[in-house]
Amino acid sequence: LRSLSFRTHISPEWMPTLLEILGGDLTALENLHYFPPPSEHHNLSHHLALTHSRTPLLHTLDLVGTRAPSDMALLSRLRKLSLSACSTDLTASDFLSALASNARLEVLELSHFLDNLSGRFNAPPSLREEGIALPRLRRLCLSDHSPHLTSVFLSLLRTPPTLNLNLSGDLGETEPDQIVSPIVWLLPPPSVRLSALPILASPTVTSITARLYQWFYEVHTDSLGSEKGSVSLEVLSATVNSWYT
Repeated sequence: LRSLSFRTHISPEWMPTLLEILGGDLTALENLHYFPPPSEHHNLSHHLALTHSRTPLLHTLDLVGTRAPSDMALLSRLRKLSLSACSTDLTASDFLSALASNARLEVLELSHFLDNLSGRFNAPPSLREEGIALPRLRRLCLSDHSPHLTSVFLSLLRTPPTLNLNLSGDLGETEPDQIVSPIVWLLPPPSVRLSALPILASPTVTSITARLYQWFYEVHTDSLGSEKGSVSLEVLSATVNSWYT
């Protein structure tokens, strides 16, 4: 069994069969996708028991609305990690350490997840100066976090200059008169902005797009090489009626 995908409601009569599969031999499993509909109430995370020893070949993990694995050996060997609205036992420090030890990661997609990590976002002591290098990262998507948390997380990373970057922040109940340059709030502080996200200064970037309420800014530049990068920034607010998506 190399690939498992759960995308629809699981009828009760199928649960025994499914649990037998999950409890069986998963040593050949490479891809796992779990996308339940909003009405799905079955939580299979305790049956998955994802660890590197159970799934030594796993390289693609997409989870929605379940518990994220906490096995550091597994997290440090993934090529794609996508977590949306997942609970977790990990601390922020644990998660950063897992990223720091993963030189294979190519895609990182996190939605409404960073808030669920306990503790403060501090890079491991050995990496506080140079940051957490993700040399093979091709795509980074962060959404449904506060702009401040997005900025803090990004400030700890060191990404390639050909990154495809997609950021969407949520201002929550921030009053409109307090919203000043919110797109910038998503980005790392100026002192580390270009070292964390060199795509922002790369001549190979193909497009930069930012949308906010009735403000729109777009830049196109010619690619100077075969590799390309892109940047998309978005900020949403519950207190403004007409925000573009």
